[in-house]
Amino acid sequence: MHEDSAPRRLRALRPAWKAAKDIGRGNSYQDEPLGGWLAGELVVRADFDRLRAYDIGTGAVRWTWPVPDRDVLVAVSQDANDGIALVLHHDDGRSTGGQPTVTAVDLATGKQLWSRDHHGRRLDYYPSTPHTALSGRRIAWITEEHVESADPQDGAALWQSAAG
Repeated sequence: MHEDSAPRRLRALRPAWKAAKDIGRGNSYQDEPLGGWLAGELVVRADFDRLRAYDIGTGAVRWTWPVPDRDVLVAVSQDANDGIALVLHHDDGRSTGGQPTVTAVDLATGKQLWSRDHHGRRLDYYPSTPHTALSGRRIAWITEEHVESADPQDGAALWQSAAG
């Protein structure tokens, strides 16, 4: 019998640390993260009301970026290859849905780099609402009619697909 075919014992992986649950939030959708990133020696979690960075080795909180005012996060960029994340937030208390804002956050420091209104876009909770996609440096809207992209810093249109 070959040595390689003998069964081996595998060790169970055990977490080095675990962030404590925020008991003030209760058990709701608010416990679910909107996204997260690995940035150097930090793991950053995006919750509805903040971004929080943890030291990957110890779990110590390194910084927290609270969403401004009474706003809540709506979407976050999936990638942050350059260490900058885009987040989309709006005032959830307004009956109209409010005008959303795009903010760039440096994931190494938790500092807000810039923030801009979402240039006339509104968030209304209906099936026809355009889907918003964020990357580290671009923003796009996907509707039934077309796809369009803009520079989030100045709102300049980059391109739009033909209808249909």
